[in-house]
Amino acid sequence: RYASIRTKSLKLHCMCVRREGLETALGCKLEEMVPDKYRLDRRELLSRLREVELFKSLNPAQIETVADEMVESTFPRGGWVFKQNDIGDRFHIITSGEADVFRTELGADKPTKISELKQWSFFGERALMTDERRYGGIRATSPQLKTLSIDRATFEAELGPLKEHLKTVNYKSRLPRTMRKI
Repeated sequence: RYASIRTKSLKLHCMCVRREGLETALGCKLEEMVPDKYRLDRRELLSRLREVELFKSLNPAQIETVADEMVESTFPRGGWVFKQNDIGDRFHIITSGEADVFRTELGADKPTKISELKQWSFFGERALMTDERRYGGIRATSPQLKTLSIDRATFEAELGPLKEHLKTVNYKSRLPRTMRKI
């Protein structure tokens, strides 16, 4: 249990629902809905953050700071983390679920899927450096997509401008071509 309940009332009416019935009504397992921030393997998260090209110049203490400042967000199937042309201000790493990357080319009627993202995929790293508009959109494809994210203002308040850390890293040339502007 995550919490206990204490009542001050002398009369309490309580209704119980079996787990199976609740999961059927919700259309998914409760494990998919409970924030797993408490179950997230911190060592795994730190290891994955070290793999982000933009963070290669950060020392272990700075990586820990990034992890500490990240906030959890949940997106339902079909929900957009962000859409193409939104102003970028946040970096995300997927802790559970899957998403697709979409881009609508000039003159096209519908967006085209250009990539698939899964657990530990990350996106939006350029948002930590610039106010560029998003090159593509990210939409959840699993029943729930959970990400940890950090915005530029928080990153810079804790560690200073990312551009200063990047002088030793040529991250753009290491990213897949389709992901260089997301």
